[in-house]
Amino acid sequence: MLALHFPDGSQLGVQGGDVHVVGRGKHGLDDPCVSQTQFAVSCVSQDSAEGLRVSALGTNPLVVEASTSQEGTWTAVHLLDEGHPAAPHAPFGLLRVHGLEPGDNAGALGLRMRDLLRPGMRWCLISNYMIDIEYQLVEAPALLDDGLRVVIVHGDRHPESVKAMREVAATRNWLVHAPELPPYGTHHTKAFIVEYAGGLRVVIYTANLLYGDCTHKTQGAWVQDFPSKDAESPPRSAFGNALRDYLAALKLPPADAAYAIALVDRHDLSSARAALLPSVPGSHRGEAMKRYGHMRARVLLSREVFPAKMRRAPLAWQFSSLGKVSEAWVAQMCDSLSAGSCRTADGQTVPLGPPGGAGVRLVWPTTEQVRQSNQGWAAGGSIPGRQACVHHSALMPLWARWGGEASGRARAMPHIKTYCRFTPDQQLAWFILASHNLSKAAWGELDKRGQQLFIRSYELGVVLLPSLEQKYRAHRHCGYACMGPPSAALLALGIGRGPALAAPATPAVGLQITAADGGHEGSGEEVTAEGVLRVHLPVPYSLPPARYGPGDVPWTVDGRHEGVDALGVEIDGDDND
Repeated sequence: MLALHFPDGSQLGVQGGDVHVVGRGKHGLDDPCVSQTQFAVSCVSQDSAEGLRVSALGTNPLVVEASTSQEGTWTAVHLLDEGHPAAPHAPFGLLRVHGLEPGDNAGALGLRMRDLLRPGMRWCLISNYMIDIEYQLVEAPALLDDGLRVVIVHGDRHPESVKAMREVAATRNWLVHAPELPPYGTHHTKAFIVEYAGGLRVVIYTANLLYGDCTHKTQGAWVQDFPSKDAESPPRSAFGNALRDYLAALKLPPADAAYAIALVDRHDLSSARAALLPSVPGSHRGEAMKRYGHMRARVLLSREVFPAKMRRAPLAWQFSSLGKVSEAWVAQMCDSLSAGSCRTADGQTVPLGPPGGAGVRLVWPTTEQVRQSNQGWAAGGSIPGRQACVHHSALMPLWARWGGEASGRARAMPHIKTYCRFTPDQQLAWFILASHNLSKAAWGELDKRGQQLFIRSYELGVVLLPSLEQKYRAHRHCGYACMGPPSAALLALGIGRGPALAAPATPAVGLQITAADGGHEGSGEEVTAEGVLRVHLPVPYSLPPARYGPGDVPWTVDGRHEGVDALGVEIDGDDND
């Protein structure tokens, strides 16, 4: 038990993992306009726990996080500063990484699986590639609630992992489902779709459900809660239609498929802060070709008008696995992710066009970065790029270093996958967070005549667009939470904050990164004269990404690696399989 002492003389007893909202009507503070400069908090342990850390972050809300190394638990206390504008709502977050400074795991940088799967679930779909079910049940014990229907959709190829899932399912109301796949395809989507009494939670993230993936690597997650439909709700929404289509493509047993689709239909997804980016195996023609993979991205971006400075701006593609690609296929990807238009000074609308001299930057760790990482050489096992793919002549000039210093994650190797178009002054045209690695299997490949898109794998991601961010801020369901109280990380994503963001009157055409850490500085609602919306985007690496230097060698899982790593481990030459 910890005791938080407030300057008005009152105290609040908290236990590890508790969340308390402090403010008018919540705790004994008379002034609803208290800011960080007026509000001090001290924390003492009544149990004399060692290693106590307390940090106050930002001004609105003031977030106080306390942890002890002895208990390994965290307590978050949020002061809702009702007299001042709300803090920026980050559109996505990063998973907490063990061993970082508290500030690098604060706010939107501190998501945990237990934040996402809380007690009270009525139905839950877990979608992933690899699942350690024992670890997942420790992280989210609410999955064992009596009567809860859990649908697991997986691509796990480890017999022992599948056996463990099926053994748990045999004693509970669970389904374990592995979709059929074409040769060389995977079920790679990482998502939760959760029904609560108060609404529907959709989570799209990048981590396999394995201990090391969720605790020691750089991972991202997009989370949004949606309410049930009411009389004002539209019958359908673009996000809902795409999610419906994707769920149908999983080919679940009829009863589960019907329930999943009906669940989407019962909820109002019109406030979606992002567009869905699915990939579904098959040969897609006609209109279906525009629903998946890089052609879906092309269609979404082609509808947008971006700032003039985005014309021929560079692209960053950041991923953790690499398939066998060709120069022609890289050109297809570049065409899709270069879509969109801008208005020139004389009012003309022109295409953005492909990147100019700065080109495409492929963000990928060097061999030395892997060696010095928090997992040492072992981290490279989750970055399975082989020499034949990584050393492709079309890619070698494009490599850029993993710049995780921006988020305190220099030594936490990336398993996150992100794609964006940026300018040197930290503006983004758009941002993609997805399960898609850089491969034809994930994004799809057009045939020579461009009449068919062939995809081998299931993938799911989101596209953050200025127009959708603006609509979200104006929507009556902005900040909706389907259950409470939310964790500090979910509050930083706006969940449970309510519709506090004012929608800018100027049409939004771009996104301005306001911070790369977990703080809450700045109001976050401003839009520039050019229509660039300021928003807290926790991009975990530096922009622009730094090109490889003369001594940098891209990591390859089958290369020859010599030397002792950061953990004192040495591997034997090229024996890395």
